Amino acid sequence: MGDGNWIQGNSPGYTYSVPGDYVISMIAFNQEGCTDTMVLADTIHVLAQPHASFIVDVNEGCSPVTVTFTNSSTGLENASFYWDFDD
Repeated sequence: MGDGNWIQGNSPGYTYSVPGDYVISMIAFNQEGCTDTMVLADTIHVLAQPHASFIVDVNEGCSPVTVTFTNSSTGLENASFYWDFDD
């Protein structure tokens, strides 16, 4: 499966637990011992699980108070963010 593991079956499923790029190959064989190998032209690209995180410069103050939010999220690729300020 590109990560050192092998599975058997006509149409298997597989779960990748580590982010990275994986080259997949399939080996078909029959009872007579004949084989053929195919390597998938495109790699499987597994993304890291995102971790949402941010810090604030102040967490209390008299109204009106201005707070700056700094995004410190990790595991992101081409990410979008939605901020909800509970107002």
